[in-house]
Amino acid sequence: HNKSIKSKISMDKTIYIAGKVSGEPLEDCVMKFDKAQKEIEDLGFKAVNPVKMVQEYLFADAELRHSSEEVIWIFAMKKCCSK
Repeated sequence: HNKSIKSKISMDKTIYIAGKVSGEPLEDCVMKFDKAQKEIEDLGFKAVNPVKMVQEYLFADAELRHSSEEVIWIFAMKKCCSK
């Protein structure tokens, strides 16, 4: 019974993954954030992975892709926070 209550509570929660990105190699960031996302989801929570979101938008938007790192992360934060 306790497990079903915990499961119900965690399924209603979303965790935003945060961590150092600026100045880090992209491949390291992708691996680090993907690992955190898997761990969070394995616990039954929803995870918002900003690195994955940025990658999706960069592939879709040529103008954004050529923007500064600061502009890209401001855009990402607005998108992630609106979820």
